[in-house]
Amino acid sequence: MWYQAGPGRKRNYETAEALQEAVDKYFESITYKKVVKGADGEPIFTEDGTPVCTIAFAVPPTNESLCLFIGVGRMTWSRYRADEEFQDVCREADLKIRAWRTEEVSTRDRTQGLQFLLSNDSGMSDNVKVEVNSSSMSERKNILAKLAQMQEDFT
Repeated sequence: MWYQAGPGRKRNYETAEALQEAVDKYFESITYKKVVKGADGEPIFTEDGTPVCTIAFAVPPTNESLCLFIGVGRMTWSRYRADEEFQDVCREADLKIRAWRTEEVSTRDRTQGLQFLLSNDSGMSDNVKVEVNSSSMSERKNILAKLAQMQEDFT
């Protein structure tokens, strides 16, 4: 259900189509095609002779710049995300931004940035959480021994 900030106040975008059009304009304003080149600096072609192209961004796409471009605040964007009518538009925009971020981190910064994305966007982590409630001392020792073995195997 959509939250209305005050009496009579209307949404910036009344339909998902209107929001989609605004989001598309944002991405179009920062997007261009880039010809992929091989190690020799020459363009790479598909089997039918078409140059391979990627979508590139003149400036990094972000949720904040998207919100500024379409004229909504972050809270309003969150409300669009929560509204069933607008969810698909928001998910697609978020996915484009996340895909760009993941590609950038994967190709430029192969350590901390990638670890951050994996742990925050996909739930992966190099930390193991163990809960021990009412185990006996011998059970606790077994758990600690298994954890020590896992740590050894990991390093």
